Amino acid sequence: MIDKILARTRTRKERGIAPGGIHMAGISGVILAKPLDSLGSIVLPCFGMTKATYDLHCVKGLMQDGSWRLTESARDTATELGFDDDDVFDCVVNYLEETHFYKTMEATARPGLMQDVYHITYQSVRLYVKLQISVEAVVISFKEKD
Repeated sequence: MIDKILARTRTRKERGIAPGGIHMAGISGVILAKPLDSLGSIVLPCFGMTKATYDLHCVKGLMQDGSWRLTESARDTATELGFDDDDVFDCVVNYLEETHFYKTMEATARPGLMQDVYHITYQSVRLYVKLQISVEAVVISFKEKD
């Protein structure tokens, strides 16, 4: 799935973008990004975006292909709420919709890396779900919404 995203990118020369940047086609307009950081993540700068950075269908596709993981923190908070990895998968892949999107935010641990936040009620629990794509889909947070 990530190959499809990268295949849709245009070169710096084609877009007239400064060295180190690429155009990410199909992600809410023109966004400049460094191709990959040292850990293999696509890095997108924050421009006060009101739309999700990552296409939710792409996140779901990566998860369905088995290319996803939970952070330790997300697994811990999901477990505290009585959820396991299968529940997280089910929530994101089968129930999360674009209408649940809340905001895009910059990662605190890795400035320049964007994360999408969704609010959803799943199995009667109001959740705060934070997602990103770093070659694979990553569930950063899966916790009860305050």
